[in-house]
Amino acid sequence: MECAEVFDLDKASKTSQHLGCLLFILLSWTTIAPAAVLDQSQDTANSNVLVGPGDQRIAQTFTPAIAGKLEKVRLRIGYLPAAIGDAGDLLLEVMNTDNGVPTGTVLGTVSLAHTAFPLAGGLSNSAYTDFDFTTGVSLLAGTRYALALRVAGGSTCAGGPASCSTPAYRADDVFGVNPYPNGQLFTGSNALPTFAPNGDLSFQTYMAAAAVTVPEPASWLALIAGLASLSTARRLRPAYRRVERPA
Repeated sequence: MECAEVFDLDKASKTSQHLGCLLFILLSWTTIAPAAVLDQSQDTANSNVLVGPGDQRIAQTFTPAIAGKLEKVRLRIGYLPAAIGDAGDLLLEVMNTDNGVPTGTVLGTVSLAHTAFPLAGGLSNSAYTDFDFTTGVSLLAGTRYALALRVAGGSTCAGGPASCSTPAYRADDVFGVNPYPNGQLFTGSNALPTFAPNGDLSFQTYMAAAAVTVPEPASWLALIAGLASLSTARRLRPAYRRVERPA
């Protein structure tokens, strides 16, 4: 006489269904991207610097404290119109740095027309203007980057800043001190801004931390029920019956 193992196919089928449901639940978990929050800022201003005349370019370096996506930059910039013509779009380029100096390697760009900015008036500081990065720019925490500004098409005034009577952009900054400890202002003409005067732009950066994956609320209940069913199924044992071998 010998024993042959006979499985309960109905129970095995139900166990497979439980496993399939659990797999579906895991795949249905949603990815949540945290909202962008203020990360770095320097709001002091006692001076201003032009962008455009003589192809004047500027850059502000900064060091994120949050790893993730740079989604928005805010700068205090006013537009200086002229009797004839308008300035080209203002480009904001996020760059890498080498030893704290902009390298020219662009990680992301936003372009705004002159109509996006308030008119620069007298000694008053300009209101903040938002530069939004549609897909965000991936940045590492603790690494220094640069916010570089230049006018599309180059110079807005062939005579240079001193004699310029054509349109330009005016960025508010603080001059003579460095209130922002994690970066500094750079300037340059017809080239990458690499000269470091003593100062900082007025700026704000908004970072969104790396996205996290979590289950949807309804999935929590289904997951708990599925795990309970699996626990019950594991306690089941195969059924046996005796088979008589003919003499």
